[in-house]
Amino acid sequence: MTVQLNQEGVVQQILQWVNPIIPTAPQVVLELLTVLPEECYNRNVSVNYETREMFSRQLTDNIHHVFAFLQYVRSTPQSQSYGNQILKCLERWIENTTISGSLLVSQ
Repeated sequence: MTVQLNQEGVVQQILQWVNPIIPTAPQVVLELLTVLPEECYNRNVSVNYETREMFSRQLTDNIHHVFAFLQYVRSTPQSQSYGNQILKCLERWIENTTISGSLLVSQ
């Protein structure tokens, strides 16, 4: 639905909505952030190429929020149990956005 609506700032809005639950349910947010970029190129979502590219740009523009969240989760006492999910989330964002190599290395 996010890709189909493709409103400016929708990714940032989603991140703001889930921000209050991060301390109590980071696993839920981690799962959401893992699937969100996958929707960009999901062929079951009926949108044109330009709409997909606009959504991909929104994802890219908000990658710093995702990195901050992943760093937060990694610093929690439960981080060992989230290790694979953190890497999977990061992989999905790398696959579906345009992240510079220098930004990725710095993170």
